[in-house]
Amino acid sequence: MAMPPEARSVWNLKILRRHDPLISRIFDQAPYGVLYTFNHAHAHEPDGGKGRKYEGTWEKTGIEGTVFLVERFVLRPRSQSAQADAPKERFATIWIFSTQSRRNF
Repeated sequence: MAMPPEARSVWNLKILRRHDPLISRIFDQAPYGVLYTFNHAHAHEPDGGKGRKYEGTWEKTGIEGTVFLVERFVLRPRSQSAQADAPKERFATIWIFSTQSRRNF
């Protein structure tokens, strides 16, 4: 029996918060994504002088799995002793729960 979308969203948020308790909500998700890094050899001006062209290779990092776009809080402490009333700033970040390795991104 499939889990209703609302229940799945609540479940995913609960699991995300185990890894990062400052996550406040899930904006969107994709069932699968792969993280690559770009290893650039060098940059040069192409003919015509319109911007730079980068040459290099894309390499898999070994992190691939479900992708979440989430809202997260960042604590801005006023002092080390006043953590409870520290101001919070919100921003969006990406989480990938890897099915290929023990590391998440």
